[in-house]
Amino acid sequence: TRIRNWQKLPDSCPIRDPGKYYIFLHDAYDDEYSQDPFNLSFNFIPEFDHYEPNDNLPNAKLIELNEEIEFAIFPTLDRDFFEVKNISKDKIQIKQISEPNIELEIRLHKGNNKISDWGKLPATFDVKQYNEIKFELRSYDDRKSMRELQKITIIEK
Repeated sequence: TRIRNWQKLPDSCPIRDPGKYYIFLHDAYDDEYSQDPFNLSFNFIPEFDHYEPNDNLPNAKLIELNEEIEFAIFPTLDRDFFEVKNISKDKIQIKQISEPNIELEIRLHKGNNKISDWGKLPATFDVKQYNEIKFELRSYDDRKSMRELQKITIIEK
């Protein structure tokens, strides 16, 4: 199973299913080589984002309006999905509470359909025709990750 795109070391990836994994190493441009042996180590980190797994729409985690959400965008290319129900006002605002060590962006979904483009936080969305929505978070350039927990909140406007 291919679990990642090519990334430079050091890097990280989620391992959620038990089994045997193979790691293929190659130089960055396929035209160099290592003249000397080198050490390579693997560290297994316990899950620290209590919303995981929530990396696709069916696994979106239900959260409450006005709740402070702590989550991690980790490893690189990680996306987190959340669901909000019982929206009663015309607009919602999603803002980052934690120190923005990583620039986050967001887009909304209704069912399996995207209903917004990517936008940077803080973001305000018109949701008057929706009682519930799902949203997706990622790092702005999708090549960065932040193991430290990020904190956001969603409020009605």
